[in-house]
Amino acid sequence: MVLGCAEGEVGGPPAATCSEDSECLVDQRCDVVAGVCRDVPDMSVGMEDMAVAEPEDMRRDAPDLPTLMRPDFGQEEPDLGQDLGGMVDQGMPEDMGSGVDMNVPEDMGSGVDMMVDPCLSVTCAPKDNECSGDFLVSYGGGVCDDGACTYAETRTDCAAMGNRKCENGACVDRECDPACEAPGVCDQGSCSFPLCAAEGDACEPLSGTDQGDFLCLIDNQATSEAHCFSKCDEDGASGGCATGQRCFAAVSNSPDLLICIDSECSSNADCSGGTCIKFENSFGYCEPGGVVPTGGTCEPASDQWCQQGNTCVTGSTGTGVCEAVCEPWGGTGCGASEYCALYTNRMGVCTSDQDATGQDAYDLCTTPGNYCADATVCITGSTDNFCVKYCRPGSADCAGIHSTVTCDNYVLPGERSLGICNVAACTTSTDCSTTADCVNGLCRQRCTAGTVAADCGSSSWSCVGGYCE
Repeated sequence: MVLGCAEGEVGGPPAATCSEDSECLVDQRCDVVAGVCRDVPDMSVGMEDMAVAEPEDMRRDAPDLPTLMRPDFGQEEPDLGQDLGGMVDQGMPEDMGSGVDMNVPEDMGSGVDMMVDPCLSVTCAPKDNECSGDFLVSYGGGVCDDGACTYAETRTDCAAMGNRKCENGACVDRECDPACEAPGVCDQGSCSFPLCAAEGDACEPLSGTDQGDFLCLIDNQATSEAHCFSKCDEDGASGGCATGQRCFAAVSNSPDLLICIDSECSSNADCSGGTCIKFENSFGYCEPGGVVPTGGTCEPASDQWCQQGNTCVTGSTGTGVCEAVCEPWGGTGCGASEYCALYTNRMGVCTSDQDATGQDAYDLCTTPGNYCADATVCITGSTDNFCVKYCRPGSADCAGIHSTVTCDNYVLPGERSLGICNVAACTTSTDCSTTADCVNGLCRQRCTAGTVAADCGSSSWSCVGGYCE
């Protein structure tokens, strides 16, 4: 045996190169690591032959190779069937055979995974919207970060969306508190009203005071509530107003704003200690009650009012006298030596100013202004003073005076709800003067707009439809 020769120099030509066994000879195999074909060893020698070979002969024929130092195992040879832990550590982990990755920490066997992602067991559920004042706070999908969920946040100003508010995680309309009075509707927390369509409806003055047939006026200063009032044309009259109303200039600094005002009372019982002052058309208002007795001095400007059942009859100075109220056409409420003098067109006050001679309608009398009887006053005629009786149109107040007497409500300028018992009844215009016409059984004085004072007798009259009123 020749030792030390290069491969291929003994036994034939150089080994052929290969990448697989099919590229080598039949008795060769491809060493894919070296990339060459190598002979297959001769395995014909029996095991028995190998068993008789002497170790020394085998060492004599073996090449002179470096001898490895064998560890000292003591007197006994090592049991190769036992644990090899006693072998020299070659730098390899003891448990290489287990197939565990060498980069895993030594305590892998303890069951504690030091490299587990803390978010593996975390599920970020959707987060409900929230409110922060008037801001809506909404959240995007959750993302786990180091075991905790974080959410993208969006803030929306509900107040900027038509004055809305945030409630229960949503922008919603604001409620009106207090609730809107009909026909108003709540619009983002504020009441919105249409233009006036009916008397008494709630309205919005900012939309304009004059709203067609109505005026929108604030009638509650404490709450700034406003309502629709019907327009009317004549202060202190009932014309153009519904039953139970009267026309007044309700705004002190705006005398031209005339509206129909509802009645406050029909008797003293409605006035909480005050006195019901009555007018035509079933209208009344409550005069405040006080402590000043009948005949005492009263002064409304100083809040000095009369006892219930009296009214303060004032003069030009602002002070007055408390006088008992009475019923002019019923003769009730006054003493034996008094008459019920007309105070409004439906109510009177008791007076002791009795005429010395007149006692009934059309009687001659002495002193103009004195009363001849209840609701009957002495006036100055063309030649003599005589008594006339006040009456209510359509009533029986003139009955018993004379068959041709009727209640004429065109003898007092501007007053259609009150008249006097007059003999001016007519059937045709020939029954009247040459300057008057017979209209509905009454002689009506003709006039023209440019000559009202001359045609009607004074500037207190108006010319309406060609006749004095």
